[in-house]
Amino acid sequence: MNGTMGFGMGGMSIFWLLLVIVAVLVVVWLIRQGRPQTPRGPHGSSAEKVLKQRYARGEIGRDEYQRMLEELRK
Repeated sequence: MNGTMGFGMGGMSIFWLLLVIVAVLVVVWLIRQGRPQTPRGPHGSSAEKVLKQRYARGEIGRDEYQRMLEELRK
């Protein structure tokens, strides 16, 4: 009977551990679902966004913007 009692307690510990792991995974999955997806590909890169922002702020001129944009899209 002692052996069965010990296994039962260990089984409950494993059950609660697995339950906590599943709960954490569900929370992580839900958080990721709420994030907007970043566009990927040649026309949606973050480098292009930064370049557009710099151009909009006047940090770079039109010619430099066009040249850099062409480089990014290669």
